Amino acid sequence: MIVKESGSKEQVRENLKDGEGKVKFFNFLHPEDMTNCRLMSKMVLQPKTSIGEHTHIDETEYYYILSGTGMVIDNGEKRRVSTGDLVVTKNGEAHSVVNDGTEPLEIFAMIVTN
Repeated sequence: MIVKESGSKEQVRENLKDGEGKVKFFNFLHPEDMTNCRLMSKMVLQPKTSIGEHTHIDETEYYYILSGTGMVIDNGEKRRVSTGDLVVTKNGEAHSVVNDGTEPLEIFAMIVTN
């Protein structure tokens, strides 16, 4: 199976996890079409947009930074991220992300279930 980004389903979520602004998702597959995974998406955060802090239970989330820069709070520690970085949030860990740059922050996100 090959899934093209142009065929992905676009979704916009406002104030995601009590964050600011609107996060645009390009969902490659529906959760029922994946095994041990509940999210596989490209997310786009415009400047000043954020995803609020949240904890992952019985799953691990991976953020691969496709383009842009931002600030991630990784288990209470602020860490700057940029193109090519991978953020791993394991079972029981918490994170948030904000686009504090001037360009869109594009992230490939995948949540793998335990």
